[in-house]
Amino acid sequence: MKRNYFIVLEGIDGCGKDTQLYKLVEAIREGIILGDKYTNIWVTREPTKITESGKKISELLKTKHLSLEDATKLFIEDRKEHSKIIKEILKHSFVISSRYDISTLTYQTAQGGDLDKLIELHNYNKDVEEGGCIVPDLTIIFKISPEIAFERTHKRYLDKSIDIEYFETLDFQKKIVSTQEKCINKLRKTGRKIIEVNGEKPIEEVTSEMITKIKEILK
Repeated sequence: MKRNYFIVLEGIDGCGKDTQLYKLVEAIREGIILGDKYTNIWVTREPTKITESGKKISELLKTKHLSLEDATKLFIEDRKEHSKIIKEILKHSFVISSRYDISTLTYQTAQGGDLDKLIELHNYNKDVEEGGCIVPDLTIIFKISPEIAFERTHKRYLDKSIDIEYFETLDFQKKIVSTQEKCINKLRKTGRKIIEVNGEKPIEEVTSEMITKIKEILK
């Protein structure tokens, strides 16, 4: 009997993870990888809009009144609540999420947070009912250069005629890329299954690389 997997897609803004998320869903339902057309798949994202903490994050992000400390607390609380839901969903469905813990670890560390402390706050070694965060079966990181990320996000903001956020500036994107590497290396040492995919290639080539690498890890 095939098991249900919790798969996370991560990467800096502009890496194409949401596009690839739906490509992965299609590949599973077409029987190319892991499942078939009858496979149940629950698509989610973080921050969520289904937990109390997730809803609060959305409200505070609109006002831009969110300190590093408050953001850290809310993102992790949202993840712990989300983990309880994911554990139940996994009883009958795959769960695929756009963003999860590596996003928080990366962005909060890049802004001055302590990586070891952030990891500790997730309580990975505890059950979700005891305040722990569920560990993904696989995390996929879509890698692109800071310059390409900036070009893609800059165009997106210009197309929508809105101001560029600090998180979208080239200097900050460079910091995020280097910090993300530190987070990935740290988690790999704990046994986490993490694969990296070149997100700079054409969409179909990115999808092909993603599927090939997933097949190597998840049977």
